[in-house]
Amino acid sequence: MQIVILGMHRSGTSAVTRLVNMMGAYAGSGNDLIGANDENPKGFWERQDVIDINDALLRYHQCEWYDVSRWPLSGAEDVAAAPAELDARIQSLTHDLVAHGHYVIKDPRLCHTLGYWKPYLPQPFVIIVHRDPMEIALSLQKRNGFSIAAGLALWEAAAMGIVNAQAHYPHLVIDYRDVIEQPVGTCQRIATALQDAGASGLHCPSDEEISRFIEPSLYRNRAGDASAYTSAQRRLLEATQQNNSGAVYPLTECAKLVMQANAPVMAMGEAAQEASEALSRAMATISAHEMRLDEVMIECNTAQQRADFLEAGYSQLEADLRTTQAERARLVAALGAAEAELHAIKSTRWWKLRNKLVG
Repeated sequence: MQIVILGMHRSGTSAVTRLVNMMGAYAGSGNDLIGANDENPKGFWERQDVIDINDALLRYHQCEWYDVSRWPLSGAEDVAAAPAELDARIQSLTHDLVAHGHYVIKDPRLCHTLGYWKPYLPQPFVIIVHRDPMEIALSLQKRNGFSIAAGLALWEAAAMGIVNAQAHYPHLVIDYRDVIEQPVGTCQRIATALQDAGASGLHCPSDEEISRFIEPSLYRNRAGDASAYTSAQRRLLEATQQNNSGAVYPLTECAKLVMQANAPVMAMGEAAQEASEALSRAMATISAHEMRLDEVMIECNTAQQRADFLEAGYSQLEADLRTTQAERARLVAALGAAEAELHAIKSTRWWKLRNKLVG
């Protein structure tokens, strides 16, 4: 079974994905998944390759995750094939994942792109995570600096895909509040729904494991004033809450304009983030080079000390050699004098007479 966790950014899809993973559904290895950070201290449980494909699909339509005002599908289920290269990547990835048995994928961008994945999901089951749109907007405001209107506009666009999924896929709708406040019961609901849909072999983890993973403190940015909703957003909210499988609402012009107005600010923020990351990488490189330079300087100092030692030793050897040469010259001179004196002695009559007497 291909289990798709569907929900807007900041709606709790990461927690639900991990719960399904704990039931035995494959999510990926450590290298495949985005790690934890301050935003999601328990981890995102998103595959980077899924995100990359979805980002490429959005950009093919001149969109970004924070601006889908130009997204042409309006929640439609049947879409034309993705560009060949992206279609091949989707096919290859899903082919690799199915080798692991039941698997789970999650990416908020799937609210828009799920139709492109449909041909390669022969036995899909969608778990829709609902969260109060105002809570989502508050979370996006805190994390990304979005205005409340911009956060609600992005939710509106995602909600169309969610309503569409309710109409065309076997699914289960759960509420983020229940995930946090009733984690054991919600996990059991998910496990039962998956088993009833044919995902044999998946089992709910123990109550202790669930409680250890789900922490009530993770529930931040609780709902505020809902008066900021537009009439279209109110209709969509009602459709998602009632598990409505009716018509798909088109994205309103108001939401498009709000996202388009928010996009330059977000783009500047992402550009600044990229510049900051590039600067961090450059500083890390400089630091590495400085460390290597310090090592080289130490090596040079050691080599210089060795050279000074060798030079001092060489100077001493030269002095010793000069002393030895002078001593040799003295000894050669003394030997020559001794040989001359011996020769003189041997030339005397007395030496000759001695030799004759000895003989």
